[in-house]
Amino acid sequence: MKEEVTVLGGQEVVGVGRIEGPILIVEGATNVSYDEVVEIRDSKGQLRRGRVLEVGEGTAVVQVFAGSTGLSIDGTSVRFLGDTLHMPVAEEMLGRIFDGLGTPIDGGPQLPRPVRPRHHAGSRVHRSANVVARGSRVRADGPASHVVQSPASRSRAR
Repeated sequence: MKEEVTVLGGQEVVGVGRIEGPILIVEGATNVSYDEVVEIRDSKGQLRRGRVLEVGEGTAVVQVFAGSTGLSIDGTSVRFLGDTLHMPVAEEMLGRIFDGLGTPIDGGPQLPRPVRPRHHAGSRVHRSANVVARGSRVRADGPASHVVQSPASRSRAR
């Protein structure tokens, strides 16, 4: 039986049932939802993120975004955060480059996180362009996402 700890923001399960490539089979997970975001901590304390792909009775199938290299069955803990992946959108993002989780990867400063995100980012955004504001689009194609402002909207902003 896996150890279960209840923490603020969700449930934490210490130890996993199986590791198969970037997939974890987490036994002992209850009240978990499809597409829920998880934090995965290895035995050295390194943090990774993932999401729930499938839920069964007491079992959750979790995709690890950064891969499972270095994870062990007994030394891995999975914390279910109780929400889906959200990415805030703000004017400060224009011209910046982000990874798929919304973290800046262009060497610029971290962005402040709003209390209520205005844009839901999930797997359906991959390889698409979503309108965020008139004349602007968020492009998610490949390893980095770009917020692009069209020349027409830039001239309106002046």
